[in-house]
Amino acid sequence: MRQLGPADEAALRAFWAPEPQAHLFAIPDLDTMGWTDARLTYTGWFEGNRLVAYLMLYGISAQWSYVDDRAVPDIARLITERGPLFMTGMECTAWPVLNLLPKGSVGRHEPSTVAVLPRERFNPATLYDSPGQARLATPRDLDRLTEVHVAAPDQFNNLDFPARRRALSSAIHDPARRVFLVETPEGRFAASAQTSAEGRDMAVIGGVVTHPELRGRGYGTLATAHLSASLLEDGVIPYLFYRRDNTPAARVYQKIGYVPLGDSLLAELEWRR
Repeated sequence: MRQLGPADEAALRAFWAPEPQAHLFAIPDLDTMGWTDARLTYTGWFEGNRLVAYLMLYGISAQWSYVDDRAVPDIARLITERGPLFMTGMECTAWPVLNLLPKGSVGRHEPSTVAVLPRERFNPATLYDSPGQARLATPRDLDRLTEVHVAAPDQFNNLDFPARRRALSSAIHDPARRVFLVETPEGRFAASAQTSAEGRDMAVIGGVVTHPELRGRGYGTLATAHLSASLLEDGVIPYLFYRRDNTPAARVYQKIGYVPLGDSLLAELEWRR
């Protein structure tokens, strides 16, 4: 076990290559930040010259994966020492580590499905799925866009107005991310979708919301479809997560062309509270 650096990048990317959906934040974070940002660290476990496990820590988040379960106790120990607040990954490699954390560490957790949109599966008809108009958000949209998000909180995004506005402002001003919004024909902000991470070849879509008063009219589909099309036009493959029990979301994403890949998990850890 050791901290990884530039000389290990080829081994790390070879480890990621077979199942990129298992590393949806680790890959774009390295793409955009490289090895120079002290907030982003990768620890690796080797068998000879072959990488068999890694742990990414970035700010308050963590992601890990392994093909050799002997790394599991070490990953759990490092997670406990560092104390990140959020983790995401495939369920099959998440729980063996989470189960070794101190009792009560795992708070809210969300079993999810991860899906990908291959270019050839994209359904262009979804770009016209409602009478609304989709466009990139700008800083001038922040207050009205925040109102939509605050009106439609979910388990992991139940932020008050100032906190949600700061998060959206960060996304809109970040050149490595994009935020799309949809307006009704009357000019009311109805829905939004954004990337939570973008890399050279892949991106993660998150923060898909529709105002509760305007659901069922295709606005969320329109926002997601336009964001997805924007990514595909740039040669970036979109991925996203949705709650495993969220049948309406599954239908929307599959209508756009997303293909389910497997079971994932988002968890909030609570030892800092």
